[in-house]
Amino acid sequence: LGEVDLVAARTPFDSCDALLELLRSEAVERVGPYGLDGAGGPLILEDSFAAGDGAEAATTEAAPAEAPASTVATSGTNNQESGVDEADTVKLDAERLLVVDDNRLRVVDLTGEAPVARGSVELAGWGHQILVAGDRVLSIGGADGEVFPVEPAASSWAPYGSGRVTLTEIDVSDPDAPTVEHTLTVDGAQLSARRIGDTARVVVSAVHPTFPFVYPSDDSPAARRIAEGANRRLIEESTLEDWLPAADLDGEAVDLFACESVEQPSEFSGFGFLSVLTVDLTQPLGTPAATTVVADGQTVYASAESLYVTTSRPQEPEAADLPMPGADIAPPAPESYETAIHRFDITGTGPATWIASGTVPGHLLNQFSMSEHEGHLRVATTEGAPWGATEQSASRVAVLDTDGQALVEVGAVEDLGVTEQIYAVRFLGDTGYVVTFRQTDPLYVVDLSVPTAPALEGELHIPGYSAYLHPVADGRLLGIGQDATDQGMTLGLQASLFDVSDATAPTRLSQVTFPNQYSAAEYDHHAFLWWPTTGQAVLPLTYRDTVVLSVTPDAVTEQGRITLPGGQEVRRNLVHGDTLLTVGVDTLVTSDLTTLEPVSELPL
Repeated sequence: LGEVDLVAARTPFDSCDALLELLRSEAVERVGPYGLDGAGGPLILEDSFAAGDGAEAATTEAAPAEAPASTVATSGTNNQESGVDEADTVKLDAERLLVVDDNRLRVVDLTGEAPVARGSVELAGWGHQILVAGDRVLSIGGADGEVFPVEPAASSWAPYGSGRVTLTEIDVSDPDAPTVEHTLTVDGAQLSARRIGDTARVVVSAVHPTFPFVYPSDDSPAARRIAEGANRRLIEESTLEDWLPAADLDGEAVDLFACESVEQPSEFSGFGFLSVLTVDLTQPLGTPAATTVVADGQTVYASAESLYVTTSRPQEPEAADLPMPGADIAPPAPESYETAIHRFDITGTGPATWIASGTVPGHLLNQFSMSEHEGHLRVATTEGAPWGATEQSASRVAVLDTDGQALVEVGAVEDLGVTEQIYAVRFLGDTGYVVTFRQTDPLYVVDLSVPTAPALEGELHIPGYSAYLHPVADGRLLGIGQDATDQGMTLGLQASLFDVSDATAPTRLSQVTFPNQYSAAEYDHHAFLWWPTTGQAVLPLTYRDTVVLSVTPDAVTEQGRITLPGGQEVRRNLVHGDTLLTVGVDTLVTSDLTTLEPVSELPL
């Protein structure tokens, strides 16, 4: 097995002084002539599935608290886990469509023969996504304006230059007059949000403060030593208010991050404050329970029982590789990366509980790189630098178990796609599917039925790659990605139908290509729609088109296209009864699901 360093033995702080002492001591040790940039902070940025057997489970939306009584069949958000709803820009039920476009929430009535625009409400901030439970909407986005809308207590500078997160509660019981009820603003950045029943979990990461560091006046060793000394004194004189994130509810400061409730890993895991906020969607938005760890966060995965947050970071070079103090030589560029993983228990409706932490070699692609199954976490990573495949690149799938407060590796499959990097992952039950790419696309099938002895069962090498994998029938996977030459030059979008019924010999049964095109579904799984009732896969095609694919057990073909007016971008496609809804930037187009003939067009 690969070497696994543990980031475990969580410890709550017994006082605010203890928290401040930890932050100061770790920062003094790591501060340099250019500040703390790169010291434990996230370096691999994302855009910001592991369903059970069967295609429908991977595309169903978690049921609203009080779903409208109707027999109208509807598609929901393309969620990773059945019953675990993910925040998105569009939500649909039998009677209405809710669309948030940057800073405005719109309500569309679907009870008549054609959609009717009802009310809308402007939201503070930008980039909103929503979760819905009954008539209550929780919108999560970035905050506008100053870093601190309220006066900070004792800080001499605004510490969180990474921005703020705004949670907005909207009442949509009157579709003609949706109303903002409460707004909570928190230092940091939204990583992701999930909803199970009436409980929302919002994951916020506040990276280390942007202290007013001094930089060297020139590139000489003397100038760097002076700057480092000044920065060290700045850290030594910092106060807890300089470090802790701030929050306000409806413009009034609230104590969301009490230092006594913050916990720390025994091994340093970053200067950030990683928080899981628990919001009861049946109650007015107040000050939510915050489970906070002194750590950084990037990627979020959640099952019905656990929520995992990871951070990929460079491994610190060995002392022998570092330049001598004062030498005019930069440290080596990091080639070895590791991923810290934090597990939270989210069973029930109470606050999340931090359970265990650990690290694995390599860096993740996205949330699909993780899957919890029968108490084990499966993680797919690529070893080597994250900015491109090299001769040192190789991928692995590890199986982790929770041992006390530690996530411990109990099995692994090594050396997948040597010299390549992961482009897609899908875990389905006891099987993992991993796509790597540099010039060709190996699709690896990994048997995970014995967690302590995972094994590579089969592989398929074809030109191009899949960036998203979706189960469409027993023993069939649909891959969405790029066609490519044998030398690895991409040629355009392709959809491939794979037969994986024989794990030892996966094959590609059919493919359809779209030269010089791409799809948002390659990097955003919410842009993909699978409707198993009719065997149709629907996805945006470049900007203004939607392409509908017909998928049978033996072939994938293009059924037709839908074009939005004015060349506007396609945001989402959904099914309502026998109608396909195509949501654009400012237009909703409906089409007959069978013939794809246009039915209506509604300005939003």
